[in-house]
Amino acid sequence: MSKRQLPHQVAGYDRETEVLAVEYDLDPATFKKVKKVVVADADDPDLVGSYPLNNSQLRAITDITGVKFDNDRYEFFLEPG
Repeated sequence: MSKRQLPHQVAGYDRETEVLAVEYDLDPATFKKVKKVVVADADDPDLVGSYPLNNSQLRAITDITGVKFDNDRYEFFLEPG
């Protein structure tokens, strides 16, 4: 039986309004690399929850994806798509 993985994204919420402003979809291969950067909760090994991303995590994700994140304007999270 194969296990289907949920799609994931890096989501940016406007720091002033807290409204979702930007989304970057992660394909499965990219998510596999990003997953090594984000420490999952013990009860959430597949990162089904929403995880806030700090500056060092965002830099590592930039290295993986090539996307430059505007962390001054948005607060970013890794979450299911």
